[in-house]
Amino acid sequence: MSKWISPREYHNGRSALSLNKQRQTEDIKKKFAILEGIDVQEGLDRLNGDIALFLKMLAQFAKNQSKLKTYQNPDLLVIDEIGYLPLGQQGSNLFFQVISARHKQKSTIITTNLPFAQWGNIFDSTTVATAIADRLVYNSEILVMEGKSYRKRA
Repeated sequence: MSKWISPREYHNGRSALSLNKQRQTEDIKKKFAILEGIDVQEGLDRLNGDIALFLKMLAQFAKNQSKLKTYQNPDLLVIDEIGYLPLGQQGSNLFFQVISARHKQKSTIITTNLPFAQWGNIFDSTTVATAIADRLVYNSEILVMEGKSYRKRA
């Protein structure tokens, strides 16, 4: 995609190559902003304008999106032992995306031995934990099972 460069632009010190690179950078920024919903300029500034690294991050994001569809599409998703390990920031965000996509549309079963009050320890923050819990408990049945563990019986 090339564009005619006026003599004024050329004499202002901007070559066709630099303008083309700038347009590509702007296109990447727009695409990434639409996908991720973040401040792309801030992200590029943190990467010191490294477009190659930015493209790698974009590719990883696209890869994660295709993996998310694997978990978003089944009619019933069963997640066993949530909270066994903390998910971290990226894991929490991905988990939130899965739950949000399934919210009000598909069934999800989650097992855990932690009460909702401790979900802030599983997810990156209590804000994310609250948002996930809100989506999960909406129009749902919560079964609290008490007593001796079936696994520990002799």
